[in-house]
Amino acid sequence: MVEWKKLIQAANVLYGYPFESSLFSEDPIYIPLIRIRDVKPSQASTFYSGEILNDYVITKGDILVGMDGEFNLGKWNDRDGLLNQRVLKISGKKDICLNGYLFHYMGPVFKQIEKQTAGGSVKHLSAKVINSIIIPLPSLEEQKRIVGILDTFTDSIENLKQQIAQRRKQYEHYRDQLYYANKADMLEASKRGEATVKSLDELGTFTRGRRFVRTDIVTEGVPCIHYGDMYTYYGVSAEETPTHLTKELSSKLRFAKTGDVVIVAAGENDLDIGVGVAWLGKEPVVVHDACFIYEHKMNPKYLSHFMRSRNYHQQIRMGVVDGKICSISAKELGRTLIPVPSLQEQQRIVSILDTFEASISNLEAQLEQRQKQYEYYRNKLLTFE
Repeated sequence: MVEWKKLIQAANVLYGYPFESSLFSEDPIYIPLIRIRDVKPSQASTFYSGEILNDYVITKGDILVGMDGEFNLGKWNDRDGLLNQRVLKISGKKDICLNGYLFHYMGPVFKQIEKQTAGGSVKHLSAKVINSIIIPLPSLEEQKRIVGILDTFTDSIENLKQQIAQRRKQYEHYRDQLYYANKADMLEASKRGEATVKSLDELGTFTRGRRFVRTDIVTEGVPCIHYGDMYTYYGVSAEETPTHLTKELSSKLRFAKTGDVVIVAAGENDLDIGVGVAWLGKEPVVVHDACFIYEHKMNPKYLSHFMRSRNYHQQIRMGVVDGKICSISAKELGRTLIPVPSLQEQQRIVSILDTFEASISNLEAQLEQRQKQYEYYRNKLLTFE
């Protein structure tokens, strides 16, 4: 027998307190303060040096909800902390509802209640909406069984996320060693005769793509790279594109050929501008006008890995023009200095970095599969007729 109750009947709901911002600290010797940005990672980035208000303490296992903006849902797994304003804590009433059960059930439900939000540019969840959520309550024994199964998947998911994060750190460490930590170190190595350094202008030429818009994109046709996908879809290299244009429109545009590097030149911030993708497809690809086509005689993936390095981004940052849309010119990109070893050494470096990239991709595929398994079993176990 499954009983259905409002959330407020099955759980204790607590709204955060407006703690004094002048007492915020970055020193972890103080108690963690859970702000709205800390909900999803469930890890505090701010600490509170003032008086501890016991009524607003959160403990391991409590469910957190961000009430503004992206409405993140999380489960606190760290040491005791304090609940700041605009964050909601939910803890099941122990005689009828387990926290773990609530967390698993609330995931898909939360996606639905996001639609019941108010506000303009910043959305807000109301207490009324939260409190009126209806949840099924099987016996505590059944809740425990369900949580045990689903926690197996979420623990595996978290483990994979940690492995991915660790592998990314390793990739970044070796990448920044192989390309030098910064411009000064690279130039010092050049003075010692340990490196040949040249500008991108000396090694190749930049050609800006030509404009097309999202509405021009079709499901089949000539492959194209839209600048927006440079941030979300592409990695170090690509052989295929998710987007295409008609032959008629493509004939009026510009193409990158196999071996060229496509460099994004515009974006909402300066952090990813200048990232390159080595085009390794068998046929030429149309390139958007917010990107440059870089033609050269280097190993294309050597260039693409470099265009993700700290050294490179430190150099080009001074050339980025800030605004509603940030941008960089071919002239500024061309000034960038890069270490130029032999083609054999370039390939060796690419092989090292590709090994990390392949490992990350493999872990990401495992993560996607585990996420799908979790969602399948969650839906099956938490669907009550």
